[in-house]
Amino acid sequence: MKTFKFYIVMIFIIVLARISNGQDANAQGLKFGVGIGIAGFSYSNSNISYNAAFDVGAKLKLNIPRSSFTPVAYLNYSFLTGKFSGIPLNTTVPFNSDITQKILTLGAGAEFKFVPDANLDPYIAVGIDYNHIGEFSFSQSALNLNIPGAISRTGFDGGAGLMIIIPYVFTIDASLKYAALNVMGKDTNENNINSWTLMVSVLF
Repeated sequence: MKTFKFYIVMIFIIVLARISNGQDANAQGLKFGVGIGIAGFSYSNSNISYNAAFDVGAKLKLNIPRSSFTPVAYLNYSFLTGKFSGIPLNTTVPFNSDITQKILTLGAGAEFKFVPDANLDPYIAVGIDYNHIGEFSFSQSALNLNIPGAISRTGFDGGAGLMIIIPYVFTIDASLKYAALNVMGKDTNENNINSWTLMVSVLF
């Protein structure tokens, strides 16, 4: 609770500082914020199914006045849960277990705005990502599941979003993105990992 109150106070101070300094949200400069979201992950191994995931993230963007192009960098941390259902190697006994997994994404890309400098600003986005895909944790112990450990891969994402700019205060950034997490650097016969993510961030 103390941590939550601290963040509320810090956000309030930042908002007051922007108002007092007369900094328009459309002005040139770096903007940084944090966000939360939900994600749906798919894994091309039929033994594994995911539930909806919870995401937290941070975003940095360079606003360029009168330009439709905006460079961005971002970090997302995904908390996944799901189920494993299959038959381990060298046995005929079915195995079922709840699973958890964490995925860290560091990315950079660009957003292309349809209406530069507008206070209601839709955009499309593309990016390249470094993904650290954590190992699976099982609620029950098992051997010979033929499941990979933690891996790091390069992927790509694309999507669309909407910025709602409140002048002199902050920007609300809502986006929906599709990502292919392990396009480059994958091993032979490695399963594909893809996701849809809905994220809402507040930028200052």
